[in-house]
Amino acid sequence: MNMSASVSGTIPALIRAQPIGNSPPLLDKLTASGIPAGMVLFPFFSTSMDRYPLDFMHERVLRTWRSYRLDCLDLRAAYWGFDDIRELWANPFDAHPGEVAHRLAAEAILEKFEPTWIDSSQ
Repeated sequence: MNMSASVSGTIPALIRAQPIGNSPPLLDKLTASGIPAGMVLFPFFSTSMDRYPLDFMHERVLRTWRSYRLDCLDLRAAYWGFDDIRELWANPFDAHPGEVAHRLAAEAILEKFEPTWIDSSQ
């Protein structure tokens, strides 16, 4: 199966067909309780971020969550500059985030959300 044909054809049509509707019930409960919430979006480590084939999907997800007024962190920028994306993998056979990817994610999460956490704890 040609994955790029599938990604460039079928998936975008399905994503565009999904309307932005009501916010998720958990988000509604958190908002009503005054509890800040945020969303972190990890990229799929298939290729370097300058050639990332799923940019369109990230933009759609971010647009949807931001429409709910949710603070979003897109981690694509944290992984920019890695020519060999495998440096971020858990191991040579597993493209899930590994130690380096988790460290970079943790740093980005703290930078983005720490002010919110400090404000909400007072």
